[in-house]
This record gives sequence, structure tokens and C-alpha cells, in this order.
Amino acid sequence: MFSHPLKLSERCSCTMHISHPTSVLLLLAVLCNLLVCLAGVTVKYPRDPYTKAEGDTLTLKCMVHYEPKTCKDIKTRWCCLDKVDHCSSLKDPSRYLIQVNETQEKEYRQRSIFVTFNSLTRQDTAYYQCNAVCSSGTEGKGHLVHLNVTGLKASKWSGQSKVDTALLTLSVALLLWS
Repeated sequence: MFSHPLKLSERCSCTMHISHPTSVLLLLAVLCNLLVCLAGVTVKYPRDPYTKAEGDTLTLKCMVHYEPKTCKDIKTRWCCLDKVDHCSSLKDPSRYLIQVNETQEKEYRQRSIFVTFNSLTRQDTAYYQCNAVCSSGTEGKGHLVHLNVTGLKASKWSGQSKVDTALLTLSVALLLWS
């Protein structure tokens, strides 16, 4: 067993004492977080997968934190991962509504990117990701979020009209038979 204090940086400071071999995994997680911290761009949103019915609407929200000093011009986007692992931007205004809001928090900025699917189809079943790229080349990428679109949503009225149609057909058949 060994113990070693580790100071990562002034802005993202923490001290860790490594005293167990499984602490190595924690150390790796902290170092990965440090790299994001030093890069000046972080991308955050929920990891939960979505299951929706055809015709539903869905809004995905992504939060990008960045430092304007190191990232003067930033481009942010939601994209869809295709079969060859290429992330294509969601741009079609007839299918998606994209909104961007930005606020200042001390020396940082926070940009929120919302993408709303107007009417989901089965073709929207895919993995989606939010990305940010600074003019300096610094990147921030979010994790993949899976969207599964199922068949049309059943409503009370469509089910009721099927029952009414069946009863009407049966009534007409009985009248013709008698």
C-alpha cells in the first residue's frame, strides 16, 4: 500500500490518496475529468435512453460549458450517428426545431442546445450525440444517447372506432341475412 497526494490544477483542484489497487480506476476517472477541465469545454446531458411512439415529439437538451478566453468562437450541434460511425448534423427544419440559449457565469459561458423532433418516425431510431468545437480546435463530445421509436401510439378513439366499425359490419350482415 502507498499513499500519495495528487494536486491536479488550481482551477480543478482535488487531492487524492491512493491506498488500494482499485483506486487506480478512480484515479483514471479523475484524470479524464482533468483533461476535460483543462480543455475548457464540457458537454453535459442525461444518459437515459428514450423510447417514444411514432408521431410523438421529443426534445433533447445539451449543456455546453466553456471559457470564452480559450474558446472565442464555438460551434455546437446535435448529430445522429449513422451506420459508418459518422455523426451527421440535425439540420432539416421540417423535422427538427433547434434552439440555442447562452448565459454568462463569471468567467464561463453556458450554452444550451435544444433539438425538438416534430413528429417521430421509426427512421429516427438511432444514437444521438451533442458536440462542441472551438475555433482553437478544442473539442467537447457528449456520450451517445439511444432513441427507440416504436409503432404508432394507440388512442382510445381509434380503438373505439374499430369496435364501432365491427359492430356496424355485423349489424349490416345480420340485416342482409334476415
